[in-house]
Amino acid sequence: MVNVTINSPIEIRNTLHIKFTTDGSVEKDGFIATFHMQELSYGSVCSLSIGGMCKGPDMVCRYDKIGDTRCLCPVGKYHDNGRCHMVLIYEIQTLTTEANLVLPRGSYFIRHNIAWSLLDDPLDHHKMYTNAITNVHLTDLTPGHEYVLGVVSTLKADDYVDEFTIQTNTSFLTMPAQPGEVLEEESNLNTPPYVLKFNSSQGIVHHYNITLVSDTQVLIYQIMEAELVTSDLTADTLYNYTITAFNKLGNESTTFGGNITTGPAHGVNIKTSLVIGLSSAGVLLIIICVVITTIIATRCKRQREAKTELTLKSMPVQYKTDTSRTYSGLPTKNKPGDKKGSDHGYEGLQLGYVSQQHKDESCDDDLYMNAAAINENTEDFYEDFS
Repeated sequence: MVNVTINSPIEIRNTLHIKFTTDGSVEKDGFIATFHMQELSYGSVCSLSIGGMCKGPDMVCRYDKIGDTRCLCPVGKYHDNGRCHMVLIYEIQTLTTEANLVLPRGSYFIRHNIAWSLLDDPLDHHKMYTNAITNVHLTDLTPGHEYVLGVVSTLKADDYVDEFTIQTNTSFLTMPAQPGEVLEEESNLNTPPYVLKFNSSQGIVHHYNITLVSDTQVLIYQIMEAELVTSDLTADTLYNYTITAFNKLGNESTTFGGNITTGPAHGVNIKTSLVIGLSSAGVLLIIICVVITTIIATRCKRQREAKTELTLKSMPVQYKTDTSRTYSGLPTKNKPGDKKGSDHGYEGLQLGYVSQQHKDESCDDDLYMNAAAINENTEDFYEDFS
């Protein structure tokens, strides 16, 4: 059995004292000791059979381009300042129609191949080839849209690995364009509920923030469409407004500002409403009376025709009809058979005339009474407007 005691005096740097002791069970002469260093840096020789020799969690022990085992970055990653990386885009700064890409620095990059397109329109495809620059500027983008972005970078060969490429994919959103002013001709600013329509922002908008400020109110709304419906406004009041559009990441557009004035308060004209109501009721009453009078007159006409036919058959005497008439409720106008200049005492509407001949008959009585009611109601109706 062998015991090993390791002692490294603090006062002597880079010195290691190892003491081997045995209990005599080992017959061989001498001892063999193998030492392995840990935390080896990039490019250091390592052993595949011993783990944890390479520095940090990123590097691994693998074969280099000539077949030696060394501490290198895994395939698909590149070495930069003692660490292994696979990210090719450090930052994306988006504007309304532009985007700035911040790429990794380092002389080991040869070139970058950059491609981008609209997420919902793959045919809108663009490419760019650059040298090893760290800032790339994309232009002519569509406001408020999502883009997919791919970067393929080629790295130089070094003492341990050949030239190789790595790729990364991501996406970004451009900011919405500035919304427009309130469209007063299409809005309702006169009576509640008030409707404020404004020019929408170009591109895809997640929501709008609209703020209305008067001398006595501060109103803030979040709406999904370019239209606000509210009853919170005060009549005959000036409001200053601001409108801002947001995408789904919360990036906001440039704010648009303006002002609007609500219309005056509207009261109810009781006198006008009453007159309109009375007028409608009066017209309806006249129509009903005219219909009833027409029905009764038709029935009476049929009864008189039947009586006349019966009398002529039973009395072989020349029948003479009494043409004398008394008119009530007729215009001052001669009827057929009247003498010139006769007056029938008209008062009311020109609704026709009623015969008082055979007033003892029920149909003539009904007709007469109905015409009188029309005249009376008509006079009462027009007295309301006098």
